[in-house]
Amino acid sequence: MRKEVFYHGSPIADLTTLEPQLDRRLGIRGVFLSHEPYGPMVFSLISDRSRVHVEYKTKRGQFFGGKIVAPFDLNDTGWLYKLEVDPDTITAIGHGEFYSSQSIKVCSCKKVTREDVLKMKWKVMRDSHDLPSFRVVPL
Repeated sequence: MRKEVFYHGSPIADLTTLEPQLDRRLGIRGVFLSHEPYGPMVFSLISDRSRVHVEYKTKRGQFFGGKIVAPFDLNDTGWLYKLEVDPDTITAIGHGEFYSSQSIKVCSCKKVTREDVLKMKWKVMRDSHDLPSFRVVPL
């Protein structure tokens, strides 16, 4: 059984597959994923995650809003990709983030904007946090 997962990425409309790449900070080679679209939709609009604080709000395991604190404005647009992934290839790395070490088929993609993020009740705030913090807050 395949799980529905999502990926936030570069603005490329005609992507058909995603190939694993090395993340030098984590020392992991893979494609980074999320089981929920809200997180990646926000991250697709963030240019530098290393200085961002993101707080998710969830209800019954579903994201419905949150807060982004960043020292800069969000990008104008990003892309959200819906992926077809074999659950056996997914590995958890903590903070609700997952990765797959295999190539992944892209089922569909959607262009997202800052307005999309705000419509989903995300608050975008400006601050100068130096360290990232990704938290899920169940309600």
